Amino acid sequence: MKKIGLLLVVVAFVIAAANLLNAGQVVTEQTATGAKQIKVSGEVEMPMVSRNAGVNSVLDGVAGPATQDADTLWAPLITLNLEAALGDKISSLIKLQNRRLDAGVGTGANADFLGGDNLDLAIKEACLKLEKFIVQDLTFTYGLQNLKTTLRDGEGAFFLDSNYASSNGMNGFLTEANFTTAAWNRSKDTSEFGGLRFDYSSLKNNNYQVALFLGKVSETATGLDQLHNDTSLNGAIVWYKLGEDKVINLLVTQLTNPKSEMAIQTIGLGANYNGAMPNLGAYAEYYNQTGDAAAGLGQSASAYRVGAKYDIKHKLNPYVDLSYWFLSGGGSATKNNNFVSLENVKSTMILEDEVFGLDLDSNYTAIKVETGVTTQVDLDKDGSPEDLKVKLLLGQFSLSDQPAGMTGVDDSLGTEIDLLFTLQYNPSVSFTLGYATLSGGKFFTDPATYNAAEDSMQMVSFGTNVKF
Repeated sequence: MKKIGLLLVVVAFVIAAANLLNAGQVVTEQTATGAKQIKVSGEVEMPMVSRNAGVNSVLDGVAGPATQDADTLWAPLITLNLEAALGDKISSLIKLQNRRLDAGVGTGANADFLGGDNLDLAIKEACLKLEKFIVQDLTFTYGLQNLKTTLRDGEGAFFLDSNYASSNGMNGFLTEANFTTAAWNRSKDTSEFGGLRFDYSSLKNNNYQVALFLGKVSETATGLDQLHNDTSLNGAIVWYKLGEDKVINLLVTQLTNPKSEMAIQTIGLGANYNGAMPNLGAYAEYYNQTGDAAAGLGQSASAYRVGAKYDIKHKLNPYVDLSYWFLSGGGSATKNNNFVSLENVKSTMILEDEVFGLDLDSNYTAIKVETGVTTQVDLDKDGSPEDLKVKLLLGQFSLSDQPAGMTGVDDSLGTEIDLLFTLQYNPSVSFTLGYATLSGGKFFTDPATYNAAEDSMQMVSFGTNVKF
């Protein structure tokens, strides 16, 4: 109740401020042009997942046959957006969201759920945006904001999404890198971006955009050893449109931490091209990393994916998407080959999902085949059928290289099969039901790693999504 009360106070404060600024006028986005306005929107995701003992034994880092029981977890994600139009060229955004991933580093399978502040609303974004800043085509954004680059709508970012990235590569990858210890030991703290951003886009032909950004993704001030242990992210992204659904982007970033002497430079190139052949689209991304991961530890890593999607002409709108993924890994005492990113990839429920799954971020190779259809069902018998989407994904995963400090371990991460049903009940409400199974992951049964009793993992999920 205290949390709800606090939220209501925040909303009331914002509305009251708008009243003072706008002579009592609080309006919606449908108001006539030029009126100051407050727009309130939000989203509530309520996923519930059941995992078998195989998943939990890996998350717990158990040496020997797994003894953990299956469990059921509930981790809601609540988002509230407050957007204020302060004039023709200036606006502000406050995004409140509970921090379900900010429970810190832990080896326990359930360490990151429903504990501490995981259900407390906190500020996710708080920024001021000025359009036509100095020159006609320039937009300036200052504050806590989302920094994201994706090739295709509706997919997670392969390299950069500051709002929803679990910072596996940011916190702990040097000492507890993927697959360097028997315990999974990954950080699940998010790393929001706060700083300056300049966007220049051509209003005349609208075929390109350039973004320059300078800011922090991690700022720590706890304990003497952590003082000034801040991580900065600076860089530029260029998007160029060749036409509708034909995009090329170029990315250059530098990730720095003076205390650890980290300075990782990343150069990336991506392309999404549809229309070369009827109903066929192709996409590709490549990133290369150099510099220093820490004092005395060089950074030499790369990652890429390439794929194609074919849409079949049929009333069910079937499609087939085939892709190949590679993220480097391994290394030595003087070189880190694990690819470092702020990704938001969760196409597979068990291996890649950052909340309920194993959150695989680097050192893997995968072949993914995805297919799906869309049909209509009239569950409430009101004559207005709802869209039902069915998606089937098969992924074959393996290590890209032997983990640092290990030799002779089995490189098979297994074959994952995911089946997902999504019912769009109305424009604001949807329901999901999913099942995932992973088998053949000999890496997890290897005596040198987890020494699990079996390589079979299963997960069942049910969830609702409400947008307003």
